[in-house]
Amino acid sequence: MKESVASLKAFFIFIGTLGVFGNYIAITQPQVNLNAINLISIILGTGFSIAYLYIGVSLRKLLVESPQIVTTVILANITVAVLNFLLSLFQGFQSSVFLGFVFGLLINWYLYSSVMRLSREEKSKRENS
Repeated sequence: MKESVASLKAFFIFIGTLGVFGNYIAITQPQVNLNAINLISIILGTGFSIAYLYIGVSLRKLLVESPQIVTTVILANITVAVLNFLLSLFQGFQSSVFLGFVFGLLINWYLYSSVMRLSREEKSKRENS
């Protein structure tokens, strides 16, 4: 499926909203063990979710003027996801954590490749006009 700028904007906003909501639930649940590592993970996750919301709102402008901001946020999010997964292994392997990690990597890879493609397309539109 070939994404348009509008559909990718909606996707960033959707993922960002899910992330904010998910982290809110994670921090307010009484059964969650809020040690320092989990708290840092929730704070980082919320930060990336807010960044994804901002990217969703500003995507067309960012694609033309500074696509490296978008790709840097995505790559940083992937890096944090890998670190979180590796840290989770200290608590033992959990298939649900692994599936969430793989799903998150796939979503971020899809976003990264779509942003790169749309950035090239938007740049060529600007150069041709």
